[in-house]
Amino acid sequence: DQTREMKEAFYKAVPQVKNRDFILFLGRIHPKKGVDNLVRAFSEIDAGDLSLVVAGPGADTEYGKELKAYVSDKSLDDKILFPGMLEGASKWGAFYESQVFILPSHQENFGIAVAEAMACKKPVLISDKVNIWREISATKCGYVKPDTLEGTKELLEDWVCTSDGVKAEMIKNARSAF
Repeated sequence: DQTREMKEAFYKAVPQVKNRDFILFLGRIHPKKGVDNLVRAFSEIDAGDLSLVVAGPGADTEYGKELKAYVSDKSLDDKILFPGMLEGASKWGAFYESQVFILPSHQENFGIAVAEAMACKKPVLISDKVNIWREISATKCGYVKPDTLEGTKELLEDWVCTSDGVKAEMIKNARSAF
């Protein structure tokens, strides 16, 4: 379970989201992971006060720089954050402090980060190209959609529109499904 050290380490790494709700992507910032669809989809929906934390290596690659430039062009630097790689306590703090974990990947054999999020009692939003999508769908601990821009928008919109009661049920389901 979460410790104070994890929470403090995360907010030291990403102070901009302290006292804010956020969606977490934690993985390589790479085309295979569908991060471009995620960033575009988040910029196109009404996310209210939610922020998006895109944590992982690759923000300094050409692909990562293009994503960050897109975010700047849309004036969303305060809502879509790229803190880089989170490890150890800050990584676990990110999972525990997030509202939900998202992985709109184009191909995943398993998706270790999905299981890590569920271990931290977090619902998951994944594409149907993450090979544990059937289990996620069957256990009602998240949402599954196609690995397209439209599918990623639907994941985000479904989450934003989900009632607190259903979210609480998904949290319980996430831990037991893990």
